[in-house]
Amino acid sequence: MKSKVLILSIVLYWAQFLFSAELTVIRDQDTLRVPLKRTSNKRDLIDMVSFSKALEYATQVDSNGNWLTVKTNPQLMFKVNNPFVRYGTKIIQLKTAVQKDFDVYWVPLDWTISFFQSISIEKMEYDSRQSLLTVQPTKAVWSGVTLSKISETEAQIVLHVPRGPTVKYTVKDSLVMFEVFGATTQSKNFKIKASPGFIANNKLILDKQPHLLHLKFQSKIEKIESIDARTFKVILTPKTLGQDSKTMITPELATPSPPTDKGATKEGLQSLSVKDAQKKWLIDCIVIDAGHGGHDPGAIGNKLREKDITLDIALRLKKILSKEKTLKIVMTRETDIFIPLQDRTKIANRENGKLFLSIHVNSAKNKKARGIETYFLSPARTEKALEVAEFENQVIRLEQDTSAYQKLTDENFILLTMAQSQFIRESQDLAFLVQRTAVKRLGLEDRGVDQAGFYVLVGASMPAILFETAFISNSQDAKVLRSEAGRQAYAEALAKAILEFCNRVNSKG
Repeated sequence: MKSKVLILSIVLYWAQFLFSAELTVIRDQDTLRVPLKRTSNKRDLIDMVSFSKALEYATQVDSNGNWLTVKTNPQLMFKVNNPFVRYGTKIIQLKTAVQKDFDVYWVPLDWTISFFQSISIEKMEYDSRQSLLTVQPTKAVWSGVTLSKISETEAQIVLHVPRGPTVKYTVKDSLVMFEVFGATTQSKNFKIKASPGFIANNKLILDKQPHLLHLKFQSKIEKIESIDARTFKVILTPKTLGQDSKTMITPELATPSPPTDKGATKEGLQSLSVKDAQKKWLIDCIVIDAGHGGHDPGAIGNKLREKDITLDIALRLKKILSKEKTLKIVMTRETDIFIPLQDRTKIANRENGKLFLSIHVNSAKNKKARGIETYFLSPARTEKALEVAEFENQVIRLEQDTSAYQKLTDENFILLTMAQSQFIRESQDLAFLVQRTAVKRLGLEDRGVDQAGFYVLVGASMPAILFETAFISNSQDAKVLRSEAGRQAYAEALAKAILEFCNRVNSKG
């Protein structure tokens, strides 16, 4: 008996040695040890709570223990058994899902070190051979401000200040004043970059704390929205760009000059120009995207496959809309083939699409979940929306080249989303119209309209939405999806909403 206990103790000792270790963190005069977990594939994981504590970041766990929040700036949020991480409004994909053992949240070590090195104002040196992280305090430098155009009445302000200093702002009429506490900088090294047509003047005060920056816009500021601690969205009154419209029209949106005619009057040319501009924005091309396809079946439930349902509804929708002679209908796929997510919006843009609809089928672990929901592209606001986007975005794992999405998961995601912000209002209106019409036509539960970061919508230079039919995982909803009458009802509801939206937009000229 004693020999068995001894053998068991030896086995447990060596198991602990092989599959666990520690990261030594030296910060100022303190030496802290953070637990590591060594997996069978030799990929080290780190205890995120202990690591955050070593760097003096507060952490918080939700009541169910499914979400871990690290109080970085902006916040970093991890979900158990999920490879997607939320950092403010950004979505980042890890190589492996977050694991949880009791109260310990395990996150890939290599990503953790790299990520915190990128956001910290402190200098971090990592020695992987010795499992040693040395952290040295450094001074925060406010290097400048970038102001970019989002749309005709919206701008984005980014303060180039690392984590650490506190930022406050106040607004009065057309003036916004930023106060930055705890940073250092010099006037000669401070750069202000701004798109023409927004700023009337600026005033910078750096000789005392806090540093002050006054930005005066050309018209009144309606409101400022904080995207994260260093990024702000400014909503301006419509007359903001009336001062110099030529400088604010982007090349891709500029209206071509009408052909000259010796007999044409000045008024006639102006009339032609207006008509050309109006025609450019008429919705005359609808792009229908049937989600998934080929070796990507999508969600599976009740002996149904998402890829089959989406294609059937899409083809029915095309048949209905094709009756409208003024509309051109483009399909991203008309057969059971696999189309990479990024190629779907490329097709839409190439065909000069004016409206993009991606059709999907909902699914959930909870078999009782029912109903319809519709999404437009914007950073996720709710856990439900984030989960839906994460599921749909997993398609990239089936693609041969995922390099484009790696860029999309970090800072470029925000920029690409902002580039489409001129269509967000139209996309939101379209989403609400589709949702309301589908619920009324099908008599199913209304799960509402939400926003999230779907790869399939990124890059579409037009109003774009993602429609989720009822749940393939629910036996009652699946009956509707299985029947031809049910799929026809979906197609008719989508067609009715799209045509009503086209009439609304086109009637405005």
